[in-house]
Amino acid sequence: MHEGVNQAVQRTDEFFRSIFESAQIGIGIYNIQSGDHFSNRALHEMLGYSQAELSRLEQWDAIIHPEERASGAERYAELAQGRRDRDEWEQRFIRRDSRIVFAKGRFRLSRDADGKPHYIVTLNEDITERRRAEEERNRVTQQMRLLLDSTGQGIFGIDRQGDCTFINRATCEMIGYRTEEALGRNMHQTRPSP
Repeated sequence: MHEGVNQAVQRTDEFFRSIFESAQIGIGIYNIQSGDHFSNRALHEMLGYSQAELSRLEQWDAIIHPEERASGAERYAELAQGRRDRDEWEQRFIRRDSRIVFAKGRFRLSRDADGKPHYIVTLNEDITERRRAEEERNRVTQQMRLLLDSTGQGIFGIDRQGDCTFINRATCEMIGYRTEEALGRNMHQTRPSP
């Protein structure tokens, strides 16, 4: 009977290890009491570092972007000290090849039977492409705004109901409204000021 229990425990252990290793999101588990750090393949691929390299706490100081090290360390310490049970923030990592990776980190504290902080489980989702797409969209929007405001022609956009969705400076001058007054206003009913 004892052998059957051991085999069941071993199968369960192998099952959970398989899930950990094949997850498509970067997972890190930090044992607060021993100082051990375990990470999965997705995290290794995201950052370009091996399990052995990521198991050293000092390595994380080199991987986390310098502008976010202090704030990230402070929030992580609050978890390790048990002052909060979960947290979530975006951070930048510096890959082995020096590229920047944007990640959305979700952190969860696990406590032992006595209620003391035991593990911090971290899920890191690579959001680099999404962040770059947002930055590009913002850049294009800013360029379009500058272009629209630099022309002397009145230009505005409306939705199906006729409500203003964007407007340039020249149009505002023509109709006598400030931008914030014109946005959302029904342009079919708006008449230029006398």
